[in-house]
This record gives sequence, C-alpha cells and structure tokens, in this order.
Amino acid sequence: MDGAVPGFDGYFVPIVLNTDRSEWILGNQIEGLKEYGTFVPWEETAAQGYIILNENATAAKLTGAKTELEVDELIAHIRMGVQLMRVPLIYIEYSGRFGDMELLRSARRAIGSARLFYGGGIDSAEKARLAGEHAHTVVVGNIVYSDLAAALSTVAAVYK
Repeated sequence: MDGAVPGFDGYFVPIVLNTDRSEWILGNQIEGLKEYGTFVPWEETAAQGYIILNENATAAKLTGAKTELEVDELIAHIRMGVQLMRVPLIYIEYSGRFGDMELLRSARRAIGSARLFYGGGIDSAEKARLAGEHAHTVVVGNIVYSDLAAALSTVAAVYK
C-alpha cells in the first residue's frame, strides 16, 4: 500500500474482480490493513468492485485483469461483487479510452441496488452524457489537466 490521505468524505478500497491474481482481490488490502487498519475511518470506508476493461490500461497490465469480457461474464463478475461480496458499488474502468456503452448498459441492468461508476475516455460533454445514461457516477480523469473547460462541461452533461 502506497498510502492513504486523511480528510476526505469517503474512501473506497478496490477489489479487482476480473483477475485471478489474489494480491489484487485481498492480498494488498490485507497488507494495508495490517499497517493502517487502526487508522481507517470505517464508517467512511467501503470496498468497491473494480472491473478493468481496457487491456492497454496500466491497471490492467499490473493486475493481470481479464479485459475481454462478454456480457454474461461481466454480469457474473458484477453478481460476484454485489451479491456475494456485498460491495456497494462497481467501478467499470476503461482508463485511457472510451468504453463500450452497450456493455455499460448491461452492467446497469445487472447492478441491482449497488451503484455503478464508470471511468475512461471522458473528454467531452457528449461522452459524459452517453456514460451518464447508464452509470450512476461518471469519473473524469486526465482531461482535468489538459482542458479544464471541457472537463467542467461534463458535469452539466451528466445532469441533463
């Protein structure tokens, strides 16, 4: 664990659902809790099911994520997280490129009472709007650094 910064409204601990490398499912989390567990604000902390779907993303390479999921496989991963592990949210990550909105639509239909977060390739209001049709929360990444006005335009697009 590289670190945790106190003072935020909430904290999510990612559990990579589409890897078979146990260190990304519970290993690193256990190590972090051994070192920082007494400092964790548990009432503000939750696990998040993390599904990485861009094979070129650094996170996919690092975790060995199986990124080429068919709809039935994605739904099974969501059910694993939401129904069996009881995570309150699933984060579908396409970091570096805009994702498959039909797959995101299927995810939303399968999510039940959990929340669906989406991140990846949001560089315009239109892409934010498309992702916002299915995701409860749209995460905007690197565009914040390269084009702040475009990044800010994504907020209004999601709420229309």
